Amino acid sequence: MNAKFICQDIRTITFDKEFDVVLNMADGAIGYLEDDGENHKIFSVIAKALKNGGKHFMDIMNGSYAQTHFPCKLWDAGEKGLTLSAFEWEKDRKTLIYGQVDYMYGEALYKPEMKEGNPIRLYSLDEITEIFGKLGLRICNSFADFSGKPSSDNDIQLTVYSIRE
Repeated sequence: MNAKFICQDIRTITFDKEFDVVLNMADGAIGYLEDDGENHKIFSVIAKALKNGGKHFMDIMNGSYAQTHFPCKLWDAGEKGLTLSAFEWEKDRKTLIYGQVDYMYGEALYKPEMKEGNPIRLYSLDEITEIFGKLGLRICNSFADFSGKPSSDNDIQLTVYSIRE
């Protein structure tokens, strides 16, 4: 396969019906831009880049999960250290504020300070369905993980498979 990598703001990409498949994994830029209008530009670029019948696979955090499960705090004991995470939820803006502190094993502990979290606009499957419908993308299926488990509001991950019509 001859791959070409483009390093630029996705909102400025101008492909027109050039791809059979577009992958958007681990959020990509979705939800990280200034507001809904800017985030929607990503969806438009994806739809425009797909050929008719082209497939889009997207892996994002599930906004419906956030509505009922955040705020919360979690810890994860990894191979090399402990991660403390804080998930706050701004309901009106549908925005996750995420912060984390990492402690490496063998190092001195200190009181965790999560100053300013990173805001991420999260979308529900209903919102994605509406947005995609306006762009000529039809959702074929959605999953909660990469094993094929059906999506639900009780799963943090949302993987969506759609086709451009």
